[in-house]
Amino acid sequence: MPNNSKHKKKQQRRQQEAQKKSRAKQIETDKKNDEFLDTELDEVSPLVIDDDMTEFKNMPKVELHAHLSGSLSPETIKLIMESDETRAEEIMKKYKLEKPENMTGVFDCFPVIHAILRKPEAIRIAIRQTIKEFEEDNCVYLELRTSPKETDFMTYEDYLQVCIESFEAAKHEFPRIKTFLIVSLDRRMPFETAAHILGLIGEAQQRTNVIVGVELSGDPHLDGRRLLKLFVAARRFHGLGITIHLAEVLQNMADVEDYLNLRPDRIGHGTFLHTDPYTEYLTNKYKIPLEICLSSNVYSKTTTNYRNSHFNYWRKRGVPVFICTDDKGVIPGATLTEEYYKAAITFDLSTEELIGINQDALLNSFAYKYNVTDLTETFRKINNNVLD
Repeated sequence: MPNNSKHKKKQQRRQQEAQKKSRAKQIETDKKNDEFLDTELDEVSPLVIDDDMTEFKNMPKVELHAHLSGSLSPETIKLIMESDETRAEEIMKKYKLEKPENMTGVFDCFPVIHAILRKPEAIRIAIRQTIKEFEEDNCVYLELRTSPKETDFMTYEDYLQVCIESFEAAKHEFPRIKTFLIVSLDRRMPFETAAHILGLIGEAQQRTNVIVGVELSGDPHLDGRRLLKLFVAARRFHGLGITIHLAEVLQNMADVEDYLNLRPDRIGHGTFLHTDPYTEYLTNKYKIPLEICLSSNVYSKTTTNYRNSHFNYWRKRGVPVFICTDDKGVIPGATLTEEYYKAAITFDLSTEELIGINQDALLNSFAYKYNVTDLTETFRKINNNVLD
């Protein structure tokens, strides 16, 4: 009998392994078929951008994934340069800003932008103008993210304080949009630096409700798992929302399982989550919402075309997906209105479905989830699809 029992267990294990391999093979086959069909469709009927986006412009929208440094419009950069002409000349001599053609090119733009944002006044202008532009695009709720920098003119504490003051000022100047700050911890940061910044956030929380979350960001080819303890602390001791950039590139999927098991509130991009059976299973199991940036994915070539985006893959499986811009200043044609238009045309979304996506986004916003402020009026606008 004992031998029989052992034999049965071995047989069960073999069957489970065979089922796992079969499922992985089927997922890969389905993915290849989907990519083939999407490419064929894209060649026959490529996405055409209509000049009239009035319906999407007039829709109250929610933005949960926008980087300050990547959201600077040419007009904003011009204002910052004019505020410090000497610094502007130095930057123009040192850097040559060209249109990025892939993800590496996109990241190459940021040293230029970071050089521009080295003084407190530049940060103030950047935040004010970016919030103003989102409000003009009829965004009614915005979570803007930035990574504190230490420069010749600012400490990490100074940087954070300037951001807080700028957000507080924006509340009064732009009352039609609710604005909050997510602090980014870059994968390249030493642990001690990231821990110091988290400590500064804790001190700031005693004075203001501007900061609602922390995110792990930076070059997706790098491993950021050494910072995960800080995200556990951010949630447990500071009551902050957590969002993590993960599965952005197929070449680095080794760290994804650890990120998912942290159970973040939201996922940034998650472009290749569905290509691995286990990460696909975890995402489905936990129903972790995804912040998806269509133009950013296509422009950085992590997605071949709009139809091939993972947006619909997860939406069909009941995982919340949100329409976001990522870097509207760096990536052409990526305002929030344009992203809503592209999503609607590509995936045949009705007005009611777009409203539903906005409702889900606001329900998963950190200000709502962690009871930071009353969003009754914002919900009213979204539910009724009205701006006033």
